Amino acid sequence: YSLISNYEGLHSVEVATGRRLWTYPWDPYRGSHATEPIVFDSKVFIARYYRAGSVLLDIGDGTPKVLWKNENLSSDTSSPVLVDGYIYGCEGGPEVGYGTLRCLDAETGELMWEDGLRSGSYPRMETASLISAAGKLIVLENDGTLHIAKATPSSYQEISSCDVLEGERTVRRFWTHPVLYRGKIYCRNYVGDLICIDVSN
Repeated sequence: YSLISNYEGLHSVEVATGRRLWTYPWDPYRGSHATEPIVFDSKVFIARYYRAGSVLLDIGDGTPKVLWKNENLSSDTSSPVLVDGYIYGCEGGPEVGYGTLRCLDAETGELMWEDGLRSGSYPRMETASLISAAGKLIVLENDGTLHIAKATPSSYQEISSCDVLEGERTVRRFWTHPVLYRGKIYCRNYVGDLICIDVSN
């Protein structure tokens, strides 16, 4: 099956036929739903638009059932990641002008920690996109500040950070998720500039 989101809700669709299997409706619909759901262990986690919160669904019997629902993680554009039973994502986003990095317990929805990071050119973090690899979080802030941190529920633990533009005065809007490939991190800004950071050593 495939998961598709629109203004009505999240739909499960049979790939071979296009037949809709089930729908989880938004209640109510609030703006766009740009984040990707996380599917694991017959469950689906959805981080919704700002102040709409997030929800964990059980889809094991072919229909969605709410396991928990709260306001601990709402995201405009940044898709969260799951690492060892914990969800990491960016609360807020560019539509509201600020954001924080947060960690949730996937089973309960409990907020474990949040951190505003250390933004380089903005007074506070606006939004950040992230991926995970080898037990670490790779977090790219809106202004081009790249952070590498441990993926741990105890607290935000940064390993390193840098300005991917090295102080260059250009468009500092990074909404695209970073990509890790063979020891290199690729970051793309709003106007299409592509920066490659070597992290192989």
